[in-house]
Amino acid sequence: MRRQRVAPPRDEAAIIAWNSYVILGLIEAYKALGEEEYLYAARTAAHALLPHHTELQRIHKEDRWYGEAFAEDYAAFTLALIHLYTVTGNDLYLLKAQEFMEKSIELFYDPKEQVFCFTAKNLRVYPVRRKDIFDTSTPSSNSLFAEALWRLSRYFLRTDYEEKVQLILSRLRRQMAENPTLASHFLQVALLEEKSPLAVIVRGADIRLLWQRYEPAIGWVGYLIQDETTIPALNSYTGQHSKGSYYLCTYGACRPPVPTLELLWDSIEAEKARLAHASSGKSMHE
Repeated sequence: MRRQRVAPPRDEAAIIAWNSYVILGLIEAYKALGEEEYLYAARTAAHALLPHHTELQRIHKEDRWYGEAFAEDYAAFTLALIHLYTVTGNDLYLLKAQEFMEKSIELFYDPKEQVFCFTAKNLRVYPVRRKDIFDTSTPSSNSLFAEALWRLSRYFLRTDYEEKVQLILSRLRRQMAENPTLASHFLQVALLEEKSPLAVIVRGADIRLLWQRYEPAIGWVGYLIQDETTIPALNSYTGQHSKGSYYLCTYGACRPPVPTLELLWDSIEAEKARLAHASSGKSMHE
C-alpha cells in the first residue's frame, strides 16, 4: 500500500561537506564492525566528490556542480580523505588531502587573525568574512582544519602545519575552557595534541585487526601496502623491512618491528606506563 502512494519529494542536491561527514561516519563504522560495504560506500562517495583540480564546488545536482565551496567543504573533505587513507593505505588520499589543505590555506586562512575564514578571500558576494569557530550540530571549519593540519603535519613532516594548529588552539583556549559544549571538536584536537603521543606504522599486515581495539594514545597510523610510498614520514619503512610487521613510535622515535598484533599491544602498554611514570616524575620534580 505504501508503494502505491506518491513518494515524498527528496532534495537531490549533494553538498560536499555533508557527504564528507557521512564518509567519516562510514569509515568509523567500518573500523568498528569490519563491514566491507561501509568501506565501499565511503570510497565510492569520495571518488565521486574528487575534482580533477584542487578547487571544490559546493553542490552537485543533475550531473553538474554549482556554487563556490566554503571552508567547511574543504575542511571536511580533506579530513575524510585522511581517514580514508588509514583504512586503505592508498597514498593518493593523503596526497589529495595535502593539495586541498594548501588550497584551503590560500583561500581561507587569515594570517592576521590566525584562523580560517568561512568564505574564500576572492568571493565578493560576502562583504564580511566571518570566522567559523563554534562546534554545534556539525564541527566548525576551524576545528576540522585543526585536526587535518595536525594529522598532515605528522605524515608530511610539516612544522608549519603544526604551528598553525597551535595558533588555532591558543586562540580558542578560552572558548574551550568556558564553553566546552561549543568546542567539542576543538577539545578532541587538543586531546590529540596532549594525550596521543604514539604512532603505529603497519607494514603489509591486515590493518582491520588494529582498528578492532580503541586506543586513544595512538595519534596517527601509517599504512604501507606497497614497497614504495610518497609519504615522507614512511619512507624509511619500505623496501628492506619485512612485511606483516608493526612499528611503534613515540614522538618520532620508533622501536624495532614486531611480527604480531599481540606483541604490538604489549609494547603499547609498556610505553604508556613508561610515559606515565616519566610524567609523574616530572610533576614531582616541578
